[in-house]
Amino acid sequence: MPKASYAKKNSKVSFQKEFYSDLTMDNMYFAMVVRSPVSEGIVKSVSHPNLPDGYSLVTARDVPGSNLVDTEKGKIPVFCEGNISYEGEPLALLAGPDEAVLQSLFDELVLTIDTNTIEDYLPDEFDINAKALENSGKKQTKKEIKIQNEEIKNIKEIKEEFFSDKLAQRIIKFGPCFEKSDDEACIEKIFEEAKYVAENEWRYALKTPDYGEPNGAMCFWKDNSVTISTPTQWLNNLRHTASEALAIPPESITIRKTTSTNRGTNSIWYNSIIACQTAVAAKKTGHPVKLVYTRNEQEKFLNKMQPISIHHKTAANEKGLIEAMKIEIEVNAGFANPFAQEIIDRLSIASCGCYNPKNIFITATARSSLNPASSVDIQLIDSAAFFAVENQINELCNKCNLTPLEFRQKNHLNIDFTKRKIPKAQFLFEIEKFNETIEALSKLSDFNRKYASYRLDAMNWKLGSGPKEYVSVFSSPMRGIGFSCAFEGAGYYGSEIYNGSHTLEVTLETDSILTIHCPPVSNSVHEIWRGIAAEILNIPLLCVKINSVFSNGEEPPLPENVYSNISIMTSLLKKCCLAIKRRKTDEPLP
Repeated sequence: MPKASYAKKNSKVSFQKEFYSDLTMDNMYFAMVVRSPVSEGIVKSVSHPNLPDGYSLVTARDVPGSNLVDTEKGKIPVFCEGNISYEGEPLALLAGPDEAVLQSLFDELVLTIDTNTIEDYLPDEFDINAKALENSGKKQTKKEIKIQNEEIKNIKEIKEEFFSDKLAQRIIKFGPCFEKSDDEACIEKIFEEAKYVAENEWRYALKTPDYGEPNGAMCFWKDNSVTISTPTQWLNNLRHTASEALAIPPESITIRKTTSTNRGTNSIWYNSIIACQTAVAAKKTGHPVKLVYTRNEQEKFLNKMQPISIHHKTAANEKGLIEAMKIEIEVNAGFANPFAQEIIDRLSIASCGCYNPKNIFITATARSSLNPASSVDIQLIDSAAFFAVENQINELCNKCNLTPLEFRQKNHLNIDFTKRKIPKAQFLFEIEKFNETIEALSKLSDFNRKYASYRLDAMNWKLGSGPKEYVSVFSSPMRGIGFSCAFEGAGYYGSEIYNGSHTLEVTLETDSILTIHCPPVSNSVHEIWRGIAAEILNIPLLCVKINSVFSNGEEPPLPENVYSNISIMTSLLKKCCLAIKRRKTDEPLP
């Protein structure tokens, strides 16, 4: 590993402890986002009748490189330049030295928009049939019909390729019923013959308030190089995106990573688009430009989570054992989402919860819509699946006349990984000490007694002639006790979006200074890692240092919130320290 002084001298990345919105420069301009007022259509022009000197309107035409930036799931525009994808899509930036004047100019902008979409201008099956009948009269030859059908087929293929709303899909089939046939009918037969069946649809759109700094960036150019100050969480992606959009080599981009707190997916990937928009404005105006999202913009376009619908159909036999689960997951991903496959894969893995159904059929689909991209916390997305399956299981408990504890103990996932060959199961993860945990919680909460008492009380409520709360103002509310369970994984070791590897580098110098080379981590993780390293190598805590400086091209390929996953990275840290500890005493340092 190069020495810190060398890395700092040649690095195109620096880590700032301040917020980008607090930064200022001489002759700095401010920017506001001009957004589409409609959810679909074609933008024709964005203009102002008389822009004063010093104020600029920045559109897709001002992007030096490619206005369409490559992502894992298609191309994303820096500025909308044609077909509008959702209401509020950025059409331009208005930049100038005075924020008050910007607001008055903003209200005077003229937007010309064709409310028809590009798809509307393509012929459909009805148009082709009508045209064919008009040209040939009421009768058509076989040749004309063949040509007509070929046209219809081609149009359908074009629309499917360019206008399909399906962003990603995952289908999982497992169990004895699929050994002879992959047909969906085989699992439906189990539901027809099952003693108990529960079927429900659960919707999830968790919204947590965020009081952190809104997203944005500050950029300035010097010669043909740009400096970007922004709360990025994906250094590698930002450099690649900026190089593509600004048409400059990656080494001409200096990134100053400022303090970041937001962990939604849009703050991970769309931050790169925001930074590019700001850099284009700085290029056109010749001034440093700062773009700060308003609180309303942050909540509406970056923090918004679109609904997730999970349809559960579950069958159990007379003993209360789950015979089959059929799960359909629909994710509204918004206009685009590079994390679509990652999201549905994690939902699929968690969809069965802690249970072990005999047969499973899961269909998970992420679809685009005329909405801003859905923003989720990747590390918490499992909660949507757990919410659905736990509600489903509680309903099935009632149908089977089993307590929540009894049903879960009968059906919990128990895979024996001590065998030499990989066990046959729908998902390969182990839930340790499940029964012991349930027994301990049952005793501590006195669950069974309370559950029976509250259940009898609820039944008495229903036996009354009317709602009990109206009988007397002194009536107590209905009470109850419930039980649910979920697991928290140590992390996913591979996926569609995170196709790089997890790496950690640890160096012990001759002066007993141990350096952990990794992206910046929180103070709590920092102290945990230092303590682990000091204990394994038996060195003072003060001798353990964290180095988060990377030279150009060496930035971690993964987003920060995944790369810094405490479980995976802590495991790698332990392995590095143990390897150093095992080295021979006569081997030279570092």
